[in-house]
Amino acid sequence: PLPPMRDWAISPDFASILISLIFDLKPGIILEASSGVSTLISSYCLKELGVGKLYSLDHDEFYAAKTKCHVAQHGLTGIANVIHAPLKEVTIKEKKWLWYENKVLKEIESIDLLIIDGPPSTIQEMARYPALPLLYEKLSRKAAIILDDTIRKDEKNIVETWLKEYPNFEVKIVDTEKGTTILRRKS
Repeated sequence: PLPPMRDWAISPDFASILISLIFDLKPGIILEASSGVSTLISSYCLKELGVGKLYSLDHDEFYAAKTKCHVAQHGLTGIANVIHAPLKEVTIKEKKWLWYENKVLKEIESIDLLIIDGPPSTIQEMARYPALPLLYEKLSRKAAIILDDTIRKDEKNIVETWLKEYPNFEVKIVDTEKGTTILRRKS
């Protein structure tokens, strides 16, 4: 069985949207900020499609190991690569942020789907903001970004800031338990 959903993990409604998005997009590369049940769901979708690779970054060594164990139990190690990536200080527009260590990102050339469910909001204000500025150049032309927890003020502010800085994205806000926002490049 899948690990429990809700609380820190994604909710079932987010999982349903994620599944639909993966089958619509047929991504070659998925990059995920924070690992867990979404890692398993995304990997199962890629397995069903017969194409694609998932890289899941987790700052917490315990949770990274736990997700790796789940991935192995589900027979998805050939699809999902769970990486312990401690949070490191980065500078974006002269402001200091904490974001996942990016050694693995050097291997990734083109991201088709970016799943953002971390880092936790407790580490800093607008904790998930660095995702787009740091990964924008690696996003493919068909790329989609799915952000969880957009019912929260910080995540709403992140989306507003991203749209000001990257006006070539259109936004779809989905009414889910924790709030879901999907960004896609304008045609």
